[in-house]
Amino acid sequence: MAEVSINAISEGLKDLTISKSEIEPVGEEIGRGAYGRVFTVKYCGHICAVKEIHSILVEGVGEQEQKSVKEGFLRECHHCSVLKHPNIVRFLGIYYPQKDSKIPAMIMELMDESLTAYMKKLPKTALMRKGSILLDVAEGLSYLHALMPTVIHRDLSPNNILLKKGKGGVPVAKLADLGVAKVVKGDSRATRSKLTKAPGTVDFMAPEALQPIPVYGVKLDVFSFAGIVLFVCTHKWPTPTAQVLLDPETDKPIAFTEVERRQEYLDEMTGEAKGLRPLVESCLSNNPAKRPTIAEASKRIKESPPLLVALQTGCYEITWERCADLPSPMYDISAVLHDKKVYIMAGGVPDDDTHYHVYCYNITTDQWEQLPPPGHYYGILQMIDGKLTVIGGRDNVTKKRTNKVTTYINNRWTDHFPNLLRARNKPGVVSHSEYVIVAGGRRDEDTINDNIEILNTTQPSHWMMSTILLPEPMAAIYPTISDNKIIIVGYSISTGRTNRVYQLPVDIITSSTTTSNQPVQWMKLPSAPHNDTITIPNSHPPVIMGGHDLHYVTTSDVAMLDESTNKWNTVSSLSSPRFNVAVVPIDSDTILVLGGCTGGEDVAGAKAHSITTVEKGRATLTQRTAAINIPTEDTQCSIQ
Repeated sequence: MAEVSINAISEGLKDLTISKSEIEPVGEEIGRGAYGRVFTVKYCGHICAVKEIHSILVEGVGEQEQKSVKEGFLRECHHCSVLKHPNIVRFLGIYYPQKDSKIPAMIMELMDESLTAYMKKLPKTALMRKGSILLDVAEGLSYLHALMPTVIHRDLSPNNILLKKGKGGVPVAKLADLGVAKVVKGDSRATRSKLTKAPGTVDFMAPEALQPIPVYGVKLDVFSFAGIVLFVCTHKWPTPTAQVLLDPETDKPIAFTEVERRQEYLDEMTGEAKGLRPLVESCLSNNPAKRPTIAEASKRIKESPPLLVALQTGCYEITWERCADLPSPMYDISAVLHDKKVYIMAGGVPDDDTHYHVYCYNITTDQWEQLPPPGHYYGILQMIDGKLTVIGGRDNVTKKRTNKVTTYINNRWTDHFPNLLRARNKPGVVSHSEYVIVAGGRRDEDTINDNIEILNTTQPSHWMMSTILLPEPMAAIYPTISDNKIIIVGYSISTGRTNRVYQLPVDIITSSTTTSNQPVQWMKLPSAPHNDTITIPNSHPPVIMGGHDLHYVTTSDVAMLDESTNKWNTVSSLSSPRFNVAVVPIDSDTILVLGGCTGGEDVAGAKAHSITTVEKGRATLTQRTAAINIPTEDTQCSIQ
């Protein structure tokens, strides 16, 4: 979107001008500010919002002031008219309320209320909605920042984020009030402005925008986004403390960072919100260059624990939708998501051909395709540095356990990353920050590993053996990381395949790579209520699904660990009982469940009872929404 002349804007808006005869006044004013007012009209049978400039701003003032106000509003109309995104308030057109009107009124879709008003009613436990709102805001900003030239909002605050009811009662958030948005030309996406007064809400403004000569760049919006996250997570307006205080002893000024100024609100990011604290702190950096892009922030929110854990509120349930079947019946599947595609590798299959291959499921087209065999099967799939990689398993030729690490590049498998130090079949594999952690797994028929290997992807020359050992030798491990802890669910022969559950701060593991072992105390959590159950990746508290009892009677239970009582509680269910399924979170409230086994006490029996079913499970509101005080009336709001 290029910065265009005011004459070109005026000419372009002629095509968007609606006849006053098509407008039916409703007469309800829904907002008023120093700049103008917002009221409702009926257009094409729908109630819409209209933004109109106060007449006093263009009447009885000098020609230059009148021209400035008019051009500013016309530019806002132009900005809104060319922005097409589901998370930007939709522009419908302009019209002139009176024959002698010098400035048009802008017609927009009518939203329900502002984020400020909505948060006053939203329960603190409504995790799914909070995550959905934050993703909507991030996606809207990502769209603005990706335009050429870039558009910077400059006034991002809860007052300028408007919400409209969506499916299942979950609101859709949209950015509004682009009156002070700035188009930035050039690759730097930043500019110094001659303006001496920074627009926007001061509590959400970055320090560089509050200088005598403000500096505007996309990282300004990123800073403001951090304030939005704080507001949504804590339900409190994140008013910062003073920038400078005098030391009572030395009488010298003490300067505080932007993170320190908001420490009170950061400390209130507890529970599920705690995982977003590092993101907020990086977005609040005084140095714009150290802040992530809004696209990176959006990605980190998507990768945070799935909001399926909103099940713990008791107001959500999982509904299931059948997808395209697996290419063959499979269980014990390794699966990973990348770029709207799910890659799978079979661990247990009914024949000797299928398990050599990797398959790719396209979520958008609901279709499967087959990739060439990587040379070892029963391995664990993982995305390492954005590359599809198979770790460990069995060699195709020798059938023995292997330490191979093979990566899919340019449509073929290659030795891109170094091999493991130990052979491992069915280890636990998980990524954390720049590290890949591989734990346990079978070394041979009689040996199960209790050691852990680590790969630093910033220096991927070799694997390092951690000094930390597993609490016991374990295989078929399903690890997850949440709240900066690694949680493992797996079995050892000594336990009769009972799924043990342990946790440990992940930083202890990633920081210990010397050669001598040192004792460490894993925290033992209650054993999983069923065997051969699987964790939902990155869920906190831990969420597991499926499994069977000691008599191989299968279950459909989805259970969550209640940390207050230290017990597993059933919170929902699969569409049918099975064990050894694969599960992949594909967005903030949706998981994909693949395959599984419905019975069988041995390998032959399990293969005979394996299934091809693939289902998409979505967390949706139940009929108990009234219990969490969701507004049901059509509340209207202003665009300030």
